[in-house]
Amino acid sequence: MIPNGTFTIENTKTGQHRTFLVKTQAEDSNFAPGKRVVCLLTGPDNRAHYEPFGFVNDLDGEVNVWRRLRGENGKRSAYEHFADMLGDLSHGGQKYGPKGYTILVEKKCLRCNRKLTTPESIERGIGPECWEKENPDAPKVPKPEPKTGVAQCKACGRGLKSKGSFPICPDCSDLGYRMDPQGKVYRDGPERRAS
Repeated sequence: MIPNGTFTIENTKTGQHRTFLVKTQAEDSNFAPGKRVVCLLTGPDNRAHYEPFGFVNDLDGEVNVWRRLRGENGKRSAYEHFADMLGDLSHGGQKYGPKGYTILVEKKCLRCNRKLTTPESIERGIGPECWEKENPDAPKVPKPEPKTGVAQCKACGRGLKSKGSFPICPDCSDLGYRMDPQGKVYRDGPERRAS
C-alpha cells in the first residue's frame, strides 16, 4: 500500500526525478471527501505546486488515474506511467527497480525544517538555500549545461528526443503547457483543455 506522504522517484541512470504527494482529502472537502489523492509536483514550490491526477485504491494499493488524464488509442499518458512507477516502487520495485529507478521518502531540512524533495537535498539532509548559507565558500554547483545540438523543452528544459517543430516535451504537454505564437510558455487551465 502507498502511504500518505511525499515521494520522489529518481532515475539513478539519468538523474531525472519527479515528486509526488499522496494525501487523504478532509471528510468535509468539496472534492472526494475521505479519498486518497495522488498529486504530481508541477512547479518550484514543493509545498503548493501539486496537480492531482488520480486516487489510491486502498484495496490493491494501485493508483487509478482519472479518465480525463488517461492516454487515448492504447497510448498511455505520462500520468499513467507515473502511477505505474509509483505503485511498483512502493511495492518493492520489481519492474522499475532493475531499470535504475528508486523511490525516496520526503525529509525535512535540518536547518529550516522545510520539505526536501530533490534527491541531492534528501541525501544531504539540507536544502539548497540552507546549504549555501552554511557553506558560503563552497563552490556553487552549476546546473548541467544542455548538450550542444539537442533541442530542449521550453517548459522544463529537458532534452527532447527529436528536433521536431513542437518545442514542448510530451510530459509537459500532458500537464497542459503550451507555447503562444510569440514563443512564451503558458499553462492551459482545466477550463481551457478539451476533454
